[in-house]
Amino acid sequence: MKYGFVALGRPQVKQRPRMTRRGRVFTPAKTLEAEAALAAQYDGPLFTGPIAIQMCLRADRTELWIEDLDYEPIRTLRGDLDNYVKLLDGLNGVAFNDDAQIKSIYAYFAEVKDGC
Repeated sequence: MKYGFVALGRPQVKQRPRMTRRGRVFTPAKTLEAEAALAAQYDGPLFTGPIAIQMCLRADRTELWIEDLDYEPIRTLRGDLDNYVKLLDGLNGVAFNDDAQIKSIYAYFAEVKDGC
């Protein structure tokens, strides 16, 4: 199954967690509000197996497609794929001037037999 929807409103960048002086870590309110707004606009099915995501970010909306995958990637790494992609920040000033130059990312967990 493939499901697409449009979330109205300017897309927001997920902000870094913050820490209080007492050492309590919290997610900034702007991030919580953006996540809640996206969730409130989703009226599709709950996908339970492996999925592929495609996003198109525009100034006034986010277009998102979610699709079932017909295979289960063999995972040899722990963690979420989107967190691995964020490691591109480490190449700022090394491979490119700024990660703002990146306009498209296609990322996936490869099966062992694929070998990337």
